[in-house]
Amino acid sequence: MIKDPASGITEVAVMLLEPVQGHEGWIVPPKDFLPGLRRICNENNILLMLDEIITGFGRTGKMFCFEHYGAVPDILVCAKGVASGFPISLVVSTDEIMNSWGDFQHTSTFSANPLGCAACAG
Repeated sequence: MIKDPASGITEVAVMLLEPVQGHEGWIVPPKDFLPGLRRICNENNILLMLDEIITGFGRTGKMFCFEHYGAVPDILVCAKGVASGFPISLVVSTDEIMNSWGDFQHTSTFSANPLGCAACAG
């Protein structure tokens, strides 16, 4: 689909997904699903971005769900578990990716919440 001109897809920057689909039925993918997506992203110069807001911080038996699959994302989004439910979220990536954003090109729903920051630091 990525390479088929008839698909209507012209250029893909990022593939974003939850490693386990949460509120749509708690769907756990087959073991080869995330490694397959990692391979497709690598072959097509697409960033792999995982939303571990629900699955992160030990909720699947490992610190992050992607560790079960060996498919390391380029960008990781986390929240909730990082501060035991206090309002804070994280976007984790490489220096190269994070420094590619210009000033004020990103934001956060819970940006700089003092209570969340204190809970995260503690």
